[in-house]
Amino acid sequence: MKKFLRTLRNATKGVDLSLIITFILLGFIGIVMVYSASMVPASKGSLTGGYPVASNHFMKRQAIYFVIGLIIIFFSLFVRIDFFKSPNVQLIMLLVTFGLLALTLLIGKEIN
Repeated sequence: MKKFLRTLRNATKGVDLSLIITFILLGFIGIVMVYSASMVPASKGSLTGGYPVASNHFMKRQAIYFVIGLIIIFFSLFVRIDFFKSPNVQLIMLLVTFGLLALTLLIGKEIN
């Protein structure tokens, strides 16, 4: 446990605390805004194709995505910047990005 705390302390040594606080504050504001914008339409079913859902359905989804983002940020603290400077890693990230874009064209559906 002491080793983990020491590693965590070393990893957060160069973290900009104001940036983290801003991210968390904007995340909470976003959750409140999603709830206030979708509370009534969600319960009437106008946002889900006529199927009414709980008034906090979209707020829960937004909160889940926010927590996933926090977890990704937490784990990115332990990745060294030199890792991303490698040309092989950059090529892999570029190919994954293009692959996801192509996948959107293949399995995505037009809404309007």
